[in-house]
Amino acid sequence: MSGQQRSPVHVRVWLDTEEGLYLGEGRVRLLELIGSTGSISKAASALHMSYRQAWQHVQDMNAGTGEPLVRKVQGGIGGGGAELTEAGKRGITIFREMRQRIDQYATELAEAKTYRDLLYKKAKGTRAPSKQHRPTRSKTDIPKT
Repeated sequence: MSGQQRSPVHVRVWLDTEEGLYLGEGRVRLLELIGSTGSISKAASALHMSYRQAWQHVQDMNAGTGEPLVRKVQGGIGGGGAELTEAGKRGITIFREMRQRIDQYATELAEAKTYRDLLYKKAKGTRAPSKQHRPTRSKTDIPKT
């Protein structure tokens, strides 16, 4: 966040499926590192996580969708590895875009004088009604049942 002031409102975002947690900040970071390193082991190491724990996250994410987010690559001269599928790349993009929008809203909310000010922006050309200008009902206005 270089050059930006940090919002006093902090939000945690994650996506769930019926099977449980699908994506959160930590899992997205794991996917990004798998994509950049081509290795679950290297990604786990960079996150100070055991390979077993990283592999469990990958399996859980793959099980929580209709298609896998990470695919293991077999053998070859340099050995095996892992790569993101198109679904994995889309998952990262969707999560990051959603996170950016939520953070933007949280910042607007934090900068608003009150929630009412946020709801009645000047762009609408109205102001939040004050309590003293609200019509009140007397006991005679209330129909008897």
